[in-house]
Amino acid sequence: MKKLLLLLIASTTISFFANSQDKIRGCEIGISFNLYDFVTADLIRTTSLSAVLRDESWAKLGQMTPGVSVHHFKGLTKNVDFAGTFSGSIINFPLPNKPNTGVTKLLLAVDASAQIKLVGEDYWFQPYISVGAGAHKLGSYWGAFAPVGLGLNLNIFNEAKFFMNCQYRIPVTNESGNYHYFHAIGISTKL
Repeated sequence: MKKLLLLLIASTTISFFANSQDKIRGCEIGISFNLYDFVTADLIRTTSLSAVLRDESWAKLGQMTPGVSVHHFKGLTKNVDFAGTFSGSIINFPLPNKPNTGVTKLLLAVDASAQIKLVGEDYWFQPYISVGAGAHKLGSYWGAFAPVGLGLNLNIFNEAKFFMNCQYRIPVTNESGNYHYFHAIGISTKL
């Protein structure tokens, strides 16, 4: 097992530093299915990450709220892509210091992120780290957040990409935002 792990780390490192054809991602548009997870973020903040993992107390699928998103991707450099996302969901969004009435409202969110890829466009398996800025509107409330996360692009015959993304959204406006996870799974294609 150690040899396999060492081989995986070595091949990823070599492919990161190897000079390929320096292809840059073209313009792509995508759509995804999303899940908003407030439960796990709250448990981690009130206990600890190790306690949540040890007790397996993360949110179950039924405790998350679904939504949909439209994405725009554009390569900036060989290993950095721009990602813009517009998402919507009918959600019971818990606001800090306000009673949770249990009423669902339309949540609209937009964010822009830099996706820092570990390998270039020549590879079918592209893990990345993302960091950005975003804003949301929930009823009469507006808020800002900073999304940080991990993701993975799977190149499908160079015509489309299957992507998975998990963001931890940190509120910038504390009165109208809340810590939560945003999970997305979708597909994108070249324009």
